[in-house]
Amino acid sequence: MEKVAVIGRSAGGGILIEISPEEGQPIREYYRGVRCGLSWPTPVSPGYFCLVGQMSAGNSMGRYPLRMLKEGQDQILGPLFQKMGDDLGIFSGREVYSDLSERFRSYVTAFALYLRTERGGQSIRLKAAPFYQSFTHGVSLIKEWIKDQGLAIPKDTTVYTQLREIKTEDLKGNPEDVFYAINGLRYVIGAFETSISSPTIWRPVPTEVLPGAWT
Repeated sequence: MEKVAVIGRSAGGGILIEISPEEGQPIREYYRGVRCGLSWPTPVSPGYFCLVGQMSAGNSMGRYPLRMLKEGQDQILGPLFQKMGDDLGIFSGREVYSDLSERFRSYVTAFALYLRTERGGQSIRLKAAPFYQSFTHGVSLIKEWIKDQGLAIPKDTTVYTQLREIKTEDLKGNPEDVFYAINGLRYVIGAFETSISSPTIWRPVPTEVLPGAWT
C-alpha cells in the first residue's frame, strides 16, 4: 500500500495525514474521523479489517470523500485483534463495525475480553454494522460511493483486487466467505452511509450488482 502517516491531530479528534504514493509527491489531507470494518474469520477465510477515513472537505457530488487507509488479516483472533488495535491507535479510530449476530457470538465475546484486558485505554467500541444482513446491498453502496468520487482504494490492496474480480454470479451462496475483504469494507461503508456527518443521497432499492470495473 501507499505509505500513510499521521502527522498531526486536532483537539476535536481530526487528524492530518500525509500520503506518499509510489510515484509523485506526498499529499496532505485532513480527516474528520476514522472508522473500521471487521469481517470475522471462518473455516474458509481469514479475519479481515480495514480502516477508512472521512475527509473534512466535501466534493462536487455532495460527498465527504472516504479513503481506505489500512487493511489487515489473520486467521487467528489474537494477532488479528492486535493488528487492528495497533492501527486504530495510530489513526485515532474508536468505532469498529461488524456482524454481531448470534452466529458470531463467540467472536464478539472474545473481542470484548480482549478490549478489557489489552486495550482498556483506547475506548474502542464494537458496533453492529448497518445492513449487515445483505452482502448485495453492501457492495451496491460501495459501488455508489466509488461512482460519486467518494471512495478511494489503493490498487495494491486485497479489497481492491476482490472488487475487480467479483461478478453477479458470485453473489449466490455465501459470498462473504470468499470475498471477505469486501465484507469488511461494506460494514464500514454502511456506517458512513447512515452517519449524520455524511449527507444522505437518495438511492433506489438495489436489485443486482452488475459485473465490470468497480474501481
